[in-house]
Amino acid sequence: MERVCVIGCGDRGRVHARAWSEQADANVVAVCDVLPERVAALAAEVGASQYLDWREAIEQSAADVVSVCVPTSLHAQIACFAAERGMHVLGEKPLALTVDEGERMIRVARTRGVVYMPCFQYRDDPLNQELRRAFLEGVFGGPVTFRFSDVREVRPKTVMHSRSVNGGVVIDMACHIFDLMRWITGTEPVRLYAAGHVFGRGKPRLSGIQDLAIDEASIELTMAGGHHLQMYLNWGMPEGFPATSPEYCMLGPALVMRYRPGPQAALEIQSGPETRMESLSPGVGTAVRVDRMVRAIRGEADPDVTGEDALIALKLSYAALESIESGKAVELARTESPRT
Repeated sequence: MERVCVIGCGDRGRVHARAWSEQADANVVAVCDVLPERVAALAAEVGASQYLDWREAIEQSAADVVSVCVPTSLHAQIACFAAERGMHVLGEKPLALTVDEGERMIRVARTRGVVYMPCFQYRDDPLNQELRRAFLEGVFGGPVTFRFSDVREVRPKTVMHSRSVNGGVVIDMACHIFDLMRWITGTEPVRLYAAGHVFGRGKPRLSGIQDLAIDEASIELTMAGGHHLQMYLNWGMPEGFPATSPEYCMLGPALVMRYRPGPQAALEIQSGPETRMESLSPGVGTAVRVDRMVRAIRGEADPDVTGEDALIALKLSYAALESIESGKAVELARTESPRT
């Protein structure tokens, strides 16, 4: 029975706690947050002890596993503190706020012989599973272009716009899509160009954030094999901007696959004049990541997403920020292919 301590009781912390609670062989023994009302509510829901200090939670809970669900600036500090005490770590994305911190996390986990797994749950979405299956079967007929777009109002959780806390959308969100592109195609990035702005400047909701991060970015990533990722991210629209579903489209010489959101979410597949729709199952969320984590801890399977995967995604985010600042493309070092 895995004993779990969840650090952070916000949206993602609640999701982690519930996913762990649904595991037959896991027990959430402690939850921690700096807000007393938030930690009390989650502790009551999952039957765990409550803490306001993450160090005390890790040292006193006798947990085997720590789920890290706090702002990005705290990821490395908490993950290393837990790993140094022999605890396995399931960490929310992105890996860390800086590349140096991310490398330290991986190094500490390896030295201590514990499992570190980033929670890249987008891999488990039925839509992305289908895109990968189609790619591996070769139905696109050649090199693919993956288009992703996500446009939102300035985030209600305003620290997501802070460079020193969460890093902004290029750090916080782009990592998911960089990871998907590597995972779907099994290839590595070779060249990146990006342009971006701060759309949130002057927006009332963000008046308390002094170090606004880039919140609007167009990113072009070329992969080995001639595949391309075209990503548009925008978290800077006015308050009240209507929420829309992210747009996904993958196309090659033979066909196009587009995501059609709605109550009956579907994948639209078009080849020449023919168009067909395939229904998609509901998203499976973090529960799959938790199950994979348990299997990795028990030695039943290697982690299917590694700290090294998350580190590559983080490096790509920083390459995008470098390109935005310089106005020039960034040539990327080749790395080993991810596990399939």
